[in-house]
Amino acid sequence: MCSALTPDDFTKAGVPVSRLQGASLDDDKSVYCVYDGEAGKVELDLFYPAGDTPAEANNAFRAAQSAIGGKLEPLSVAGADEASTNAASPKGTDEASIVVRKGTTVFNLSIPHNTEAREQLVKLSELVISRLK
Repeated sequence: MCSALTPDDFTKAGVPVSRLQGASLDDDKSVYCVYDGEAGKVELDLFYPAGDTPAEANNAFRAAQSAIGGKLEPLSVAGADEASTNAASPKGTDEASIVVRKGTTVFNLSIPHNTEAREQLVKLSELVISRLK
């Protein structure tokens, strides 16, 4: 499931990543992918599906929002049912994150905070959505 985003995908989006450092599988429905990022932490957490019903997936989306913290604002991601980001958090924040829900799939993505983080997160999220089967 970590193939939803490759190191090359990150690098093309402007987030230099050298390799997938490791993956932690909770079960066959969720994975936590950590990448070696040159500027800091890069992580993709994918819950596929996040629940058996849209209501359960919505609860998982809200839990993921709470986990990333910061001031969240909604944003548009092509193909997503809903998405929010903390990319506009103060510059002292080490990472920028996005949480996305499409149907019963939920994922969150964290990259190093930078001035282009919002656009990078959207681009990478759209790529994940395009690869969901």
